Amino acid sequence: MGRSFTLLELIVVMIIIGVLAAIVTPQLFVAVERARASEGAAYLGIVRRAQVRYAAFNGTTAGSLSDLDINITSLKFFTDQNIGSVNIATDPDAIVASVQRNAGGVYGQYYLNASANGTIVCTGATPARCARLGF
Repeated sequence: MGRSFTLLELIVVMIIIGVLAAIVTPQLFVAVERARASEGAAYLGIVRRAQVRYAAFNGTTAGSLSDLDINITSLKFFTDQNIGSVNIATDPDAIVASVQRNAGGVYGQYYLNASANGTIVCTGATPARCARLGF
């Protein structure tokens, strides 16, 4: 007769698979949320550059997306795209655009804010969670 696996061997294999899944799953969720956050960062980069161009001609940044020379479709993972009318010549650290994410789960609600100098900052979540996103 052929040799078959014992119940103990099958249980050991299932425990090993369970431990590996427990290690990999949280990292998978971080990678997925980081990828989703990159959509917001790319959007903020486009809007920030358009704001700087607008300010070069008008003295202050635009108060509305329709005033900018860009055509952006709606974002898939972020809501509440806001831009601010500020004088970036006198306040280069002023926030010129922000987006909100309602991630649910571990990350919850957080905001990505772009300043006129190009810095993107994560707020609303804990500093450790924002650091895991790369901000």
